[in-house]
Amino acid sequence: TSRRLEIELSASTPARAERLAARVMAALTEAGSQGAVGRVRRLGHLQMGSDRPHPALVLSWDRWRLAQLGADVDRLEAQVQAALGGFYAGRADIDGAEPEILVAATRPSDPEMIPLRPEDNPDSRVVPLSALARLEPRLEPPPFERLDGRPAVRLSVDAGASGAASAARVEALLSQVPLAVDEQVRLGGQADELRRSFDQLGLAMGLALVLVFLTIAALYESLAMPLVVMTTVPVAAAGGLGLLWLTGQSLNVMSFLGLILLAGIVVNNAIVLVHRIEQRIAAGRPSRDAIREAAQERYRPILMTTLTTLLGMLPLALLGGQGAEMRSALALAVCGGLITSFYAALLVVPVLHRALVRRDRG
Repeated sequence: TSRRLEIELSASTPARAERLAARVMAALTEAGSQGAVGRVRRLGHLQMGSDRPHPALVLSWDRWRLAQLGADVDRLEAQVQAALGGFYAGRADIDGAEPEILVAATRPSDPEMIPLRPEDNPDSRVVPLSALARLEPRLEPPPFERLDGRPAVRLSVDAGASGAASAARVEALLSQVPLAVDEQVRLGGQADELRRSFDQLGLAMGLALVLVFLTIAALYESLAMPLVVMTTVPVAAAGGLGLLWLTGQSLNVMSFLGLILLAGIVVNNAIVLVHRIEQRIAAGRPSRDAIREAAQERYRPILMTTLTTLLGMLPLALLGGQGAEMRSALALAVCGGLITSFYAALLVVPVLHRALVRRDRG
């Protein structure tokens, strides 16, 4: 669930993109009146149906004068752009405010008197813009956003007080809007980035589990023994997700990274225990005695490894400051997984190992 979702709409022409945006806004507004989504609005400076030309200043340089002075046009244009300020001068981030606030720059009252330095020398003379260029006011066509080369419109859906603007719910509403062949509607902004990130993280998780399985299988020369060792992974994942739920954290990119880290961390305790059990069995000890002796000998190293990792993660989970939400999500996922994997290594792994050995010998 996100506080704000962005929707990207595109069509073959600007007029068709505007009509598509009007239909989508009407559908979302009707759903918002029923509490399905929050407030719907359009992103950008243009309003719906705004197709009138807008005033602009066209800069025409005096090429002959610039050649005499040996001035660089790119450097002069950078000076003009810095004086005019561009679209914004900065951003102001306020906790609880979304979207961010754009701070407009101060523009000179007379653009023709903008001071320019033609030569790249701090001690060179300064001339007004009117001596090197001509500013002509014109009416330019309205600017249109483009998506993959097609005219596009961006909408925003706020979660509101109930937090109802989930990606799945908005996608379900968008799927009910009839679309022409040249029209396209999709989620954009952070929702699209999060979806791509989770797809990549899911692939990374799968590759991590496969590599761990193959490594253990090569060491033990068995396909069953890695399954015993890797039983700690789902138990650790359940612990990480449970602690995230108890603390009110969400499954975001950082907490997902914590789960991937667990896949390589928690198997170490199981490997230490299983390796010691195999050594005892190879020395001629019965399976039950080998498990008991190995657990007594490896209990303290497993406990020490778990505690040291937990203590190392506690500052990330508890300390505040800038970016604390990202750090705490990763640390909490790791801490929850370590706690449950500790019990899994000492309780679940011995039981599964004894069942596996009994089946092999039976």
